[in-house]
Amino acid sequence: MLTAKLHNGKIVTSVEYDVNLHGTRIFCLDKNCSSPLIFVQRNEGRAAHFKTSGKGDSVHQSSCGFFKPLDMIESIAKVKEYQEEGIHNDMKEIVIRLSMSRIDPDRETSAVDREKGNRDPAALKVKNDSLTPQSISSVKGVVKLLTEYEPDILASILINAKFHCLIL
Repeated sequence: MLTAKLHNGKIVTSVEYDVNLHGTRIFCLDKNCSSPLIFVQRNEGRAAHFKTSGKGDSVHQSSCGFFKPLDMIESIAKVKEYQEEGIHNDMKEIVIRLSMSRIDPDRETSAVDREKGNRDPAALKVKNDSLTPQSISSVKGVVKLLTEYEPDILASILINAKFHCLIL
């Protein structure tokens, strides 16, 4: 989990969480659960996150969006639930560009001339270390987004889509 609810009802992400500022009373943001959580610090191989301890009351309920991996339909239902509750209002919005032009049968692709050997090493693009993709260009990408990301992150995503329509 990358998002949790504080004892006062405010939402905090694992990136901005500070134990001295926010305290140690943090809970699951799912209204069906509200289990106590613990904070796990960031290390070399893992981002900072919240989790249950698995002991006593600190276990996700079966109706919680974090109890088990969700399929695409369950994921959409949980995201809708979180957005209706206004959970995403306290979170930073993530914008993902949706471009489905690759599946357009009338699209003409332009050939790119790539010379091998004459590349400038300073001009190489470095992958951005963002939590989510910056753009999606296939239906498979949409399914991957909905099934691999947790509902708290999905609730804060805005999709910027451009559709080209042909009127007959």
